[in-house]
Amino acid sequence: LRWEWEAASAQLLKEVTSQRAASVFLVPVDDVALGLLDYRRIVKKRMDLGTVAAKLRDGGYKDATAFAADVLLTFNNAMLYNPDFDDVHKLAKKLRGNFEASISAHPLGSLFIEGESEAGSSAKKKEKEVEKVPEGGSA
Repeated sequence: LRWEWEAASAQLLKEVTSQRAASVFLVPVDDVALGLLDYRRIVKKRMDLGTVAAKLRDGGYKDATAFAADVLLTFNNAMLYNPDFDDVHKLAKKLRGNFEASISAHPLGSLFIEGESEAGSSAKKKEKEVEKVPEGGSA
């Protein structure tokens, strides 16, 4: 039932994007303007919440797990690039936790984590990789 998970996804995304801390994640990282010369080498698949919203609006997700994977990718990228003491890393970690809690509490939450797809395994993998990254700069 596509419309059910799409409506639930829109609700979950609204919950995340309405948080003050989400503002930095609403647009793609402008690595050139910010002088982040190593950003594209470290972050292999770029994602932001504005792109997630557009993709959801345009019917670009095949299922709820693909949607959740992109939201988590947004935060995991920020945590991968920025060291754990950086404010952007801390915001990403907080928002990721809030998003995961919202999924767990949602009546359709199992649709977003079914089978521990990319979303779950990527989150765990990225968490471990964060420690290996040299000091960076932004989301």
